[in-house]
Amino acid sequence: MRNTRMKNEKKTAKIRRNKFSLRAAVSNDRVLLIFSFALAIVVWLVIVMVVRPDTDITISVPVSINLEETAPGKLGLEVVEVKDQTVNVTVKGKRYLLGRLSSQDISLLVFLGSVTSPGKYDLQVIPTSAAPTSDYTIADWSPKEINVKFDKMEEKEFPLDTDISLAKVAQGYHSGNGIVEHENITVKGPSAAVAKVASVVAVVEEENHQPFTTPATVDGIIQLLDKKGNPINPDVREKLALLVGGVDITDDPSVEITVPVLKLLELPITLEFINQPLYFQKNPLRYTADPEKITIAVPTDTAEMPTEIPVNIFDFTKLDPTKSKYDFDVVLPPSYTSMDIAGSVKIKLNFAEKYTERTFDVTRFEMVNGLPGFTAKVESDKLVGVVLMGPEAEMEQIKPEAIYAEVDMAFSNKTGKYVLPAVIRVKGHDKCWGFGEFSVAVNLQEKS
Repeated sequence: MRNTRMKNEKKTAKIRRNKFSLRAAVSNDRVLLIFSFALAIVVWLVIVMVVRPDTDITISVPVSINLEETAPGKLGLEVVEVKDQTVNVTVKGKRYLLGRLSSQDISLLVFLGSVTSPGKYDLQVIPTSAAPTSDYTIADWSPKEINVKFDKMEEKEFPLDTDISLAKVAQGYHSGNGIVEHENITVKGPSAAVAKVASVVAVVEEENHQPFTTPATVDGIIQLLDKKGNPINPDVREKLALLVGGVDITDDPSVEITVPVLKLLELPITLEFINQPLYFQKNPLRYTADPEKITIAVPTDTAEMPTEIPVNIFDFTKLDPTKSKYDFDVVLPPSYTSMDIAGSVKIKLNFAEKYTERTFDVTRFEMVNGLPGFTAKVESDKLVGVVLMGPEAEMEQIKPEAIYAEVDMAFSNKTGKYVLPAVIRVKGHDKCWGFGEFSVAVNLQEKS
């Protein structure tokens, strides 16, 4: 009896404990939150797997056109512009499968049959599954056509000019043409874009604060210019590549530019005379030059700065005094630059007297600068028809015996026969000279 009573009391206490635990659980917020979340998952799984297992999503697929083994590719065409960069593809299928799809799972088939030459084309595009089999279907896509521009690629070489207008030099100096390491630049890109390039120029980027007085190296950038001398449109520029010796420098078109700095000098025009008669050796022939001076630019490292600009050498044997006006081009050393536009000078010879001419036969010969121990014999008897130039008042007084041919033996240093130039002189008439070139045969022998 007692045992039965004890068993009933234990059973009653256990029931009381169980009722207490359930009540506590129901009133606990954390337990309710966990229970609600688990229930929501169960409900969602039921909807996804049973009620609405299919759905659709839209994927943006980038347009990529491969021209290998295609008719446009065999024609040398390339894609240079695609107006629509992506196609929005709507895909239907199991919800749990679509969640794993990406643009790489879809291929775009672009129809190229209409592409036969450079130009713009509206091409049909159809998306397909990239995998042989798939558990989804392509329901729709947009756009159905894409606008694509095709062109042939071209390479054209341009001389690399320089623009150093921002490189300032000090007063009294001049900046020459800029110098860059590479003489030529190759522009590569679609033919239509390359055709818009008229010139390639390395441009100094920044103006220097301190004017240069010596050559300097500055930073520059390569620019592509159109036929009007303006930078080409940025949309065109981005389609072009720049190559130097086969190396692509498109991403870094910077360049070093050497700025030559030249000293400006204003110098007088001068003439030089040779084979003058004795009078003009002591009293140089006067002349006027127009312009009298010219400005030139000379490298600053020139060892000896020039003080004059000789424009011509007058040989009296070729000088006709009846002609007094001459035009000469100013010819400078390669490192010099003329700052005058004309580049030529007018010369007027100022003879103080009226000159005329007479013709004589010359039978006298005189040797000068002969070597000791040698004798020279002229094998010619005379020079026939020698034209003399001189003042009109003196020409009537000249006697034939006063005229002689002067032969310079300075470069005849061994025995033998020579043909040597001769200069016509007139004793007592130092303003007269022989017009033309003369030579005589001379036999040089040692004295016995």
